[in-house]
Amino acid sequence: MQIAVAQVVANGELMFPHVGQHRSHCVAKRVPADAGAHRKVIAAIGDGSFQYSIQSLWTAAQLRLPMLIVVPRNDEYCILKSFAVLAETLGVPGLDILGFDVVSIAKGYGCDAARLDDLDSIKKAAVAAWSKSTPTVLEIPISAQVPSLI
Repeated sequence: MQIAVAQVVANGELMFPHVGQHRSHCVAKRVPADAGAHRKVIAAIGDGSFQYSIQSLWTAAQLRLPMLIVVPRNDEYCILKSFAVLAETLGVPGLDILGFDVVSIAKGYGCDAARLDDLDSIKKAAVAAWSKSTPTVLEIPISAQVPSLI
């Protein structure tokens, strides 16, 4: 099995290499190339950031890409909370994102999706993802911890 890895950086240069083009365009150009090369494609994006690129689910579903999208879920924009701590601006509104249903939204865009919280189920779903002709989105709960930026 060959796995291609691209690290995503904060400014988006690696995830969205086509300057001036929309994020879903990256899924339309890069991911099919990787999947067409029979590479296992895994995208990991937190539940906060997921909302900024949700349209790429539709693109991946329309292209019938057998890829795995892992969404660690902590019900908050944790990185923005970290910046708020650093900037000493605690209590910034809108950083808690309770009630955001990743699974229902992914299914609505045409993806297979599940909310899993045990390692065996996650492993089985990840292995099964590449045998499907549609993207698989796995929402996995994680603890909410605001890390220090310095």
